[in-house]
Amino acid sequence: MAAQKSVKNRECFFCKSIEDEPRPIGNYKVELKEIHFEDKKVLACQSCYLNKKRELNTINKKESIMKKSLIERLKNIFFLIGVVMVFSMVELQAQGLPGPPGFPDNPSEAPIDGGLGLLAAAGGAYAYKKLRKKKNEEDLE
Repeated sequence: MAAQKSVKNRECFFCKSIEDEPRPIGNYKVELKEIHFEDKKVLACQSCYLNKKRELNTINKKESIMKKSLIERLKNIFFLIGVVMVFSMVELQAQGLPGPPGFPDNPSEAPIDGGLGLLAAAGGAYAYKKLRKKKNEEDLE
């Protein structure tokens, strides 16, 4: 008998229910399972095990959402840094070495006014043709 009294009954870490005895609420036999709680292994009864698992799952979901948002932010930051680096390198390379000396007198400007006028007129005529064709198709329907 003395040997039986020295054996400590295992109990739930959270609600202190004793293993293999009826639970006060629900009156069912208590079975203990190991669970990780605050970086250590503890024993928990069925209901405490389910409750703690549910709490840990919600915490893990929140952490994973936070990690995903952090990853998205880091992606955006690295993208912006890359864009800034590309544009700054283009600007640095644009300096170049000094070229040959300039013209002795200023060259006359190129006459681009007539060519631009012809392009604008051709574009307007093309747009007018497209609009007229579209209007004729709508009238036929």
